[in-house]
Amino acid sequence: EYTQLETGLTRIGFKSVTAAIINMAKHGAYTDRRRYVVVATKTPKDFEFPEPMVNFPGCKRVMIPADTVPPAMRARHYEATRMPAWHNDGFRSKKIGTVTRGDGSSGRQRQLHNRLYDPKFPMPTITSSYTYGGNKGSQWVRDDKGARQWTLAEECALHNLDSTALDFLLKQRPGDALGYITRSFPVAPLVALYKGFERCLRS
Repeated sequence: EYTQLETGLTRIGFKSVTAAIINMAKHGAYTDRRRYVVVATKTPKDFEFPEPMVNFPGCKRVMIPADTVPPAMRARHYEATRMPAWHNDGFRSKKIGTVTRGDGSSGRQRQLHNRLYDPKFPMPTITSSYTYGGNKGSQWVRDDKGARQWTLAEECALHNLDSTALDFLLKQRPGDALGYITRSFPVAPLVALYKGFERCLRS
């Protein structure tokens, strides 16, 4: 389908068609979400995708202090991954365990959303799954006090959403708010793409 789209854009007269699958963590977001992006231009200068980061800075910079995390967002226990997979990609999420906190979600939902991740690496793609008092699609992260969930403000920060977006999301039901974040395109990578658009338009 992607190849057909690119071929079709060329056929209808675009001078340059550039496409790539972007890892958001390589362009300023805190999730390793990947998205296909295609840019078609008729400008003198062809579009160039932004240069990726060399090192991932870690998610701790968007995490609130461990002692301020609401107790309800913590799990008393988690099972560490017995043999962590060899992991040499700093821009890919790293699962380090499984949270053992029961809730009312189905068995499959628990399996999908009870995973614990290392904040030194980007978080996995956020999904819209949400159960009150249980697991949710932003998964679990380990801080200095153990396993815990992300707050809404932190989930916004993972996608580089600003205070205006947070104010809006705070007025929504928790599950709906997470859904909005899930469907958003992280802001930092989007800004980097827009800068590339501007360079083409100014050429």
